[in-house]
Amino acid sequence: MKKIRDMNLGKKLILAYICVIAVPIIIISFYIFKEFEDNTIKELTIQNEYIVSTEKANINSNISVIERTTQLVLANKNFINFVNTTREVTKEEFVEYSLNTYLDILQLQYNNPEINRIKFYVNESRYIPEIWPIIYHEENIKEERWFDKVIDNGDKGLWILDQKQLKYNNVNYNQLQDVVSFYKVLNLPYDNRIGISEVNMSLQDFFVRMFNEADKGKRQFFVIKDNSVITNEDNNFLENEDLDFQFIINTFNENLSDEKKSFIINNKGVELIFSYEYINAIDGYILNVNSTEEILSNIVAKRNAIVGITVVLIGILSLITYLITSLILNDLKLITEELKKMKEGDFNINLPMKNKDEVGELAYHFRQLFSKINQLVSEIINKELVAKESELRALQSQIDSHFLYNSLENIKMMAEIEGMYKISDSLTSLGDMFRYNIKWESQFSTLDKELEYIDNYVALLNVRFNNRINLIKEIPEDLLNIQVLKMSIQPLVENSIKHGLKEKISNNLEKGNIIIRAFKQSEGVAIEVEDDGVGISPYELHRIQDKIKKMDGSIEKVDIEKHLKDEEKENIDKKASNGIAFANINGRMQMFYGKEYGINIFTELSKFTKVRIIIPFKDL
Repeated sequence: MKKIRDMNLGKKLILAYICVIAVPIIIISFYIFKEFEDNTIKELTIQNEYIVSTEKANINSNISVIERTTQLVLANKNFINFVNTTREVTKEEFVEYSLNTYLDILQLQYNNPEINRIKFYVNESRYIPEIWPIIYHEENIKEERWFDKVIDNGDKGLWILDQKQLKYNNVNYNQLQDVVSFYKVLNLPYDNRIGISEVNMSLQDFFVRMFNEADKGKRQFFVIKDNSVITNEDNNFLENEDLDFQFIINTFNENLSDEKKSFIINNKGVELIFSYEYINAIDGYILNVNSTEEILSNIVAKRNAIVGITVVLIGILSLITYLITSLILNDLKLITEELKKMKEGDFNINLPMKNKDEVGELAYHFRQLFSKINQLVSEIINKELVAKESELRALQSQIDSHFLYNSLENIKMMAEIEGMYKISDSLTSLGDMFRYNIKWESQFSTLDKELEYIDNYVALLNVRFNNRINLIKEIPEDLLNIQVLKMSIQPLVENSIKHGLKEKISNNLEKGNIIIRAFKQSEGVAIEVEDDGVGISPYELHRIQDKIKKMDGSIEKVDIEKHLKDEEKENIDKKASNGIAFANINGRMQMFYGKEYGINIFTELSKFTKVRIIIPFKDL
């Protein structure tokens, strides 16, 4: 074995083809025959399962027809009133039954040609006589072995598969046929049995494939229920295969499984395929048995032909392969040499081969691989440099933020020592705001903390505007702990003061009101920020809404100064910042919550502006 391992690839290929030529018939014939046989059996099994599935669908269709007919009979009020009488039936009622009700029931049978008979067995026979071909007395069936079970099943119904009844259209009325019958008890009210309905269908119409002439001798269908078998006794399949009913029952019961729908057994050297389906309504199985003998004998003949052809082909292919192998190995050697360079760290690979065969394709992909490796190495180095730089900037930012916060605390303590409590309170509010800003551990906060931040913000602005900003909060206690996006409400308050109230509280020395509300809706929680400021003009409102739609859930900063005159910038800045604030908040909402959430704006010029955001109801 060591000598073989140490051989070069050319010698190994030559040795391999010698082995293949030496034993081709045994290996190839066995493999091809086995694969062919297995695939054929699989195809036969799939075909049998499909046939059984189709027959099950036909049976279920017949079951539906019979059950639907039964329901229509029992739903006929005139018929039920007629058989439910507790007195002698008058002549007029007989005439009404004969001219109308009887024809209605009979029409159900005509509408479904597969239905053989529709019967109703009356429990109380004193008042209703037997009226052929529909109404009979229960005494006619009380001695049947299945009668008590029909009564026990009640309105669930009972299927009887092995009955013999007279043909409905037989003029001699003495020719029996096999039928499948469905019995159902009618109780009105629930504890008073009026009678039993029966709808039946011939066995040949109910199990169509079982009596298919084309299947005789090739396959046979069985219905197995409670260890009893129903089949087409005119089919000679069992006789041809030297089988009997008991063998079918025993084999089926031994191999029955809920996970599979087929199994294969070997009977005297012949494989038989058993395919089955469970039919819930009749509480039984439909079984199809098929033999593989005829098909497998054809496979043996094909195998012998394949073996002869294979011997000739392998001899020719071995010679051709030997000649081509030397050419292939030359190209592979070039690839091996380039891989050795790569191992040494040289990724500048040169593979000039332009062949379109597998080796040429391999060389092409190696060139692409080496190029991609070079690119990825450069990207990784660049990403590591950017990451390091970001870490340093984040560390510097954190140091600066804490330094500023600590400085504010020191100044606040100095103000308190000097008795400047108003300045101290303002610094407290500013410090709380600053701490809230730098403590950005998550994109989310509670509504309570967001409102606390807004309180501090308004308190600072009231220093500037001499307490002319009145903040009103109408928030239910059960909503204070809901999850909101951090810094999603404060920009709305800031916008209300800057664009809604600033002119009012600055020039007119009036107080301005800001109302923050929160309430539940079917979509989630609505949070409103309303001010009694100057409002928004229809044109400006349309521009803002257009800006929100254009951003479409993204957060961006728009350059609005481009191509504008210098004297127009200040006025445009104020309006644009208003629209961008709304658009950015709407973008954050949709980015974190989905497209169904966001901002709505309600306004009336010179009266009020109300901004409503909708968020999902979640506790943090």
